[in-house]
Amino acid sequence: MTADKSQLAPSYSLDLPSYISIEYPLRVKNNEKAIQMIGGNENISKCFIEPDKVLQLRLRPDDPYSHPVDATRLISNENLLLKVSIPKKVLLRNNRNIQKSIEDCELNGIKYKVESEANMCQTHKFRDLADFQIIKPESEFVNKFQKSVYKGDLQNIQSFADYIESDFAKKQVFNDEDLDLPPLVRYARVDVPFNYKYMGQLVVDEHGHFRNKRIKLRTIFSEWGKPVPTEYDPPLNTNLEKAKKEIEKMKADNLERLIPNAPAFCFLECIRLVTKLFTLKPVWIRRHIYWMIPAKYRSQLRFALPYVAYTTKTGPWRQSFVNYEKNERGRH
Repeated sequence: MTADKSQLAPSYSLDLPSYISIEYPLRVKNNEKAIQMIGGNENISKCFIEPDKVLQLRLRPDDPYSHPVDATRLISNENLLLKVSIPKKVLLRNNRNIQKSIEDCELNGIKYKVESEANMCQTHKFRDLADFQIIKPESEFVNKFQKSVYKGDLQNIQSFADYIESDFAKKQVFNDEDLDLPPLVRYARVDVPFNYKYMGQLVVDEHGHFRNKRIKLRTIFSEWGKPVPTEYDPPLNTNLEKAKKEIEKMKADNLERLIPNAPAFCFLECIRLVTKLFTLKPVWIRRHIYWMIPAKYRSQLRFALPYVAYTTKTGPWRQSFVNYEKNERGRH
């Protein structure tokens, strides 16, 4: 009989301390400075006891006007930090490549050691782009603010309040010079300076083309000084005829009792009511129309308006709806 040379894999204790992993977006040369830029050791320690704690990276930690970059926190109990001990000569021979160094040890019978060091319970990643920054070292206002409000010095705060009052009175007369104002709290409207208009879960057909299921309203936007539109966009006839046929079919099927609540009927009735309103006056604001018609038909208003009126982006009637002219000579 041959001896069974199979062996069980080595076991490791998982009774380990919990560590926090921070994915730093900068090249770290000074560990203490890097820790200070995200609030210091005390601030990082709060991540263990405060579930909603968010680390912030400040490029200038001592500047209250420095706009921070917020971190995204990922929680997991399945990540381990391993400590790998490899002879230095093996590391140098493999250009400090850990994977190649371990392979070298395995092939040549060189001893190395792998230990479980800690459980990585949290990972903080700084993936957002930094907001725009401004530095005003020579600003009298900023310097006074930092020496008083920022440091909590009551005597300097009183002096700062008197300075603001006198400075406000002095600058009521504009002398065509730069105003000494504090930087804005935030410059970008979103976390990134550019809105990429990301769209998830796109619906594509068998040819790989994007299928947009949103209904195109086909509202006509006329420019000031251009000829007035005389009728609605012709493609709208398709929806109009479809709604009429649906009502006719319901009548043919003896379903008259369901017609008043049918979407097609509400759509046609909304067009009728809006048309009647425009016979009273030719220009309406959409909000006025919304409250003039019954609540039952308000959901159809945005679909009905393009059949009755157009709107403008400029001029005295901008953002208002104007009834279609019945002659082609009309102008704004």
